[in-house]
Amino acid sequence: MTRHPKASKWTIKEIDGVPREWKGDTLSDGEGLSGEVRVNGGSVSIIFRFAFKWQGKVKWHYCGAYPTIGLAIIRAERDKAREVVGKGIDPRVKKVADRIEAREAVEVVIEAEKQRQAENLTFADLFNAALKGGAFNRENDNKDLILVFNKNVLPTLGRVEVRKLCETDLRCLYQSIIETGRNRTSVLISRDIAQLLRWAEKRQPWRQLLINGNPADLVKVSALVPRNYTNKRSRILADSEIIQLKKILDDTRQIYIESANKYNTERPLKIENELGIWIMLSCLTRIEETILAQWKDIDLEKKEWFIPKENVKGWSDKTRDQLVFMSNFTFNQFRQLHELTGGSAYAFPGKNDKPIGASVITKQVTDRQLRFTKRTKKLDYRIESNTFVLDPARGKWTPHDLRRTSATIMQRLGVQRDLINLCKNHMTGSQIDQVYLLYDFQNEKKEAWMQLGNWLNELLANA
Repeated sequence: MTRHPKASKWTIKEIDGVPREWKGDTLSDGEGLSGEVRVNGGSVSIIFRFAFKWQGKVKWHYCGAYPTIGLAIIRAERDKAREVVGKGIDPRVKKVADRIEAREAVEVVIEAEKQRQAENLTFADLFNAALKGGAFNRENDNKDLILVFNKNVLPTLGRVEVRKLCETDLRCLYQSIIETGRNRTSVLISRDIAQLLRWAEKRQPWRQLLINGNPADLVKVSALVPRNYTNKRSRILADSEIIQLKKILDDTRQIYIESANKYNTERPLKIENELGIWIMLSCLTRIEETILAQWKDIDLEKKEWFIPKENVKGWSDKTRDQLVFMSNFTFNQFRQLHELTGGSAYAFPGKNDKPIGASVITKQVTDRQLRFTKRTKKLDYRIESNTFVLDPARGKWTPHDLRRTSATIMQRLGVQRDLINLCKNHMTGSQIDQVYLLYDFQNEKKEAWMQLGNWLNELLANA
């Protein structure tokens, strides 16, 4: 029912004074607008509706709830509804249509923003998407690749929008790396960027951002590096250098142990890493395969080391397991290593019982062939470290050169080329050969490793 009918509109003061006892009553505000009194949790609210005739029947159009919405706004909504009715339009349908139109307008804005963001995607966004999308399948979950990009690529190209990426950006990046003397790094990075952009060319939204073409196709890093540069290393350790290396490792360790002031003494390699060097030299294994070795795969009684294909470098469909037969020389290295790390799952454990990084031994060997300054600011003296420079005329060497050295030694010992490749776990023969010629040459490989181990034992016997 309607209580206290008024000849004029309700004032705000009057409507604020409506008591809770009026719950359910209807207040008429004139010109078809009326409000139903409701009480919720002790608070009074009034739901206003506009009454109008539509197709011979009385219909109601919701105008708002007071005090959430002010009276002036409620009355303005009534006026708009009345105007719409005068045009022969149902205000309720108009309200729904307005809501749909507003939602569509919002969706247009959202879509436009998505498009803007897609157009502004950066090289760093592309690299992260490619990592998640499987563009790269490197060892250790692409850890080394990520480190290289974070250090050398993303500081320069990371914020460059993909749609604006051009050959000049890539050329300047490669040249800046070459100017620091890192020709090989520049070549390898150019290959990785080319692989990244080939992945992007086939996928949205990257494909549409490269609408002007792949800038990697326009930059030939071979034209930027010095003419005498070659990506093929040929460094091997001479017999005299292998003897010298053994003496250096033994001497630096002993000097360090006996030194009263170890800050003035060249720190030796960890014994585990020394043993790793001799294991790589005597087994022809890569550094990644070596540091990922687990004791569960090493049988010291049978003198066998199983290398699962997951630890082997290369694409999964082109890798295979390897069984290394230990010579007495290799067995002696693993025996010493087991005394040091046998309590861990890995033969070369790092933090949290995970293997050390592949770059650890490489960095230690490289650092000991360079002149460097102590990083600790408290120390003001310089250390000139040429510890691992074996033959300056032959240049620096890396742990991977040990693999080439031992393969060459096997060749000198008369081991056949295909058998050396099998000891290196390289695929040999054509694809048809790999399908039908399945003899594993285990006995022959065992003999080859034994020859190499015996040769190393004789060479180092008096070192």
